[in-house]
Amino acid sequence: MSHRQIPLGPADNGGGCHGAQWDKGKLWIAALRLRANVRVDPATWTPEFVIPFYQAPERSRYHDITVEGDALWQIVGNDCRRYEDFRPALVRYELATGRVVEVVEFLNPSCDPHGLALWDGKLISCDAGIHPGWPNRDSPTAGWVFQIDLV
Repeated sequence: MSHRQIPLGPADNGGGCHGAQWDKGKLWIAALRLRANVRVDPATWTPEFVIPFYQAPERSRYHDITVEGDALWQIVGNDCRRYEDFRPALVRYELATGRVVEVVEFLNPSCDPHGLALWDGKLISCDAGIHPGWPNRDSPTAGWVFQIDLV
């Protein structure tokens, strides 16, 4: 067991992380302070590649990531004070370039996605029930684990 800070910051405070994903022996980190997804060599803890977070005025909250083939998916959302105003989306980045390939809006009403994983070819997420600035368990699907179907 070891303690590591997110690279490219102060030695004692790498900043917040809202997800991480192993892919081909490397670790992708959703680094909030950097506002970027960072690929790190876990043996040397050297940052190798950075994909800046998708930037859009209505998408300023960033959540978990997962890798699917040659793409990195990330959950994003707007900054709001309650569930009924939340507008989550999925962003798909090209791993080789960091280019945004696709933005997929969630239908309303929907869960409040935070975690993200790829399981058996399907995107899986969870609704934590805790969202900064919201009343706890404001989302009616708080605590749920669910499959994301692209339509």
